[in-house]
Amino acid sequence: LRSIDVQMLRILEEMSAGRQESMSELRHDIQSLTRAIRSLGGQG
Repeated sequence: LRSIDVQMLRILEEMSAGRQESMSELRHDIQSLTRAIRSLGGQG
């Protein structure tokens, strides 16, 4: 049972790290999209 606890904790930590990385990438993509939309708005 102890081994299961350790494995579950490791899985949860990996999921959390993956979620943080995904959110960081998503924020970067949104910033890039916002800049692109603003530059298009400036051309009109």
